[in-house]
Amino acid sequence: MILYDENRVVLEAPTSNVCFVREKDLIIPDSDCILAGIVRQYLMDHVDEFGLKLVVRSVNVDDLDRFEEVFLVNSIHGVMEVERLDQCPVLCSGPVTSFIKKRFYQLMGMTLPVLAS
Repeated sequence: MILYDENRVVLEAPTSNVCFVREKDLIIPDSDCILAGIVRQYLMDHVDEFGLKLVVRSVNVDDLDRFEEVFLVNSIHGVMEVERLDQCPVLCSGPVTSFIKKRFYQLMGMTLPVLAS
């Protein structure tokens, strides 16, 4: 679930910042009323480390189907993949998100956690 304002402008998720991918662009919603998270800022400052171009702009809920991937970030879990988004069921995380997640952990000098099955 993502949160948006009365104009349907995407803000964030309940405990995370939201990021989108389209082609080689990393799109991060721009707003004066969202928490500028630590991992969000890290991605913005180091976008070249991920081979992407940073685009910070307003994102409308009605435009979500224009993106190829969505993922969440916060300082506890880092980069989190999204299985399905309520507002746009066909939008989810994909290979770019997986790469960003893996590369983020490498840059942080951390081991990517493996979930037990």
